Amino acid sequence: MGSMTRTKATEAMWSERVRAWRESGETAEEFARSRGFAASTLHGWSSRRAYADMPRSVATYSREYGDWPLCVAVSML
Repeated sequence: MGSMTRTKATEAMWSERVRAWRESGETAEEFARSRGFAASTLHGWSSRRAYADMPRSVATYSREYGDWPLCVAVSML
């Protein structure tokens, strides 16, 4: 298996684990411990998925400036 295929397989596996964790109602620590991996790894992949799900401009801003962007609502008066 090539490294690109292995990387995609790893991303798919962790995406599924993050989805299952979010649906489980368990804490990250409970979920990870019962399945034999570290909660910190689950958190890391969860953050990675959050960036992947953001619009590209927001994700780029967040990576460049190291902070979640603030959302500002503007109303027209």
